[in-house]
Amino acid sequence: MTYGSHQITSLDEFESYLQGENLYQKYEVIHLNWDCRKLRSQFDERYISHSKSRIRRENETLIFIKPDLDGSDFNQWSQNALHHLSFGQVQKIDNKAKLVPAMMVRLFTSFRFRSGHLIKDVKNNFTNKCTS
Repeated sequence: MTYGSHQITSLDEFESYLQGENLYQKYEVIHLNWDCRKLRSQFDERYISHSKSRIRRENETLIFIKPDLDGSDFNQWSQNALHHLSFGQVQKIDNKAKLVPAMMVRLFTSFRFRSGHLIKDVKNNFTNKCTS
């Protein structure tokens, strides 16, 4: 093993890493980091562009949109969404359904929930390995 590092720039490789592929051993390095700018761009193409305007992105913020909710429905929806995002914080993703939330919590610094005039901003406290 060398004392070098490897930067993950491909969403496919990022998904493999999250599912448990040992990239430290594969590349014989002791440090991994992520080019989040490139990974966010690929995430946009693969997932956000097909979300039918339910998810958008502004820089490092992921915006979830659900029209026509009243206050209590909005609060319930945003709490449920945050609960599902919390599943993505596990070390190794062993369930494909948790893969997209896992990428979301690792690539985005905040989340916004929006329905009409209702808006809720949530800072993401998950520690990432982004270099950009």
